[in-house]
Amino acid sequence: MTQCRDFRRDLADCLKECAANAREQVGRTQTLLISFAKVSLAGNSIIATIVEAYQLAHAQGVRFGLVALNGPMTKLLLVFPLDKVFPTYATLEQALPES
Repeated sequence: MTQCRDFRRDLADCLKECAANAREQVGRTQTLLISFAKVSLAGNSIIATIVEAYQLAHAQGVRFGLVALNGPMTKLLLVFPLDKVFPTYATLEQALPES
């Protein structure tokens, strides 16, 4: 089971990689998608982590989205009306830009 601090660290690493790729590949938008397909429990701390990641991604020009929201995450996003802020997708295929 991944703890929130591990999730935060992993997200930070992914954002750094996306930002580095964006600098190397000028003109190509980098995308950070977070899948919740295997999340069985979700608490308030995950919302703070996602908000932080979204802000960092936006500041670095990285496209951001949430994928495969399930019961726990959907409920949290509705409680904190963030379902209107974050781009959400039912599947990874829906989230990926067409080539």
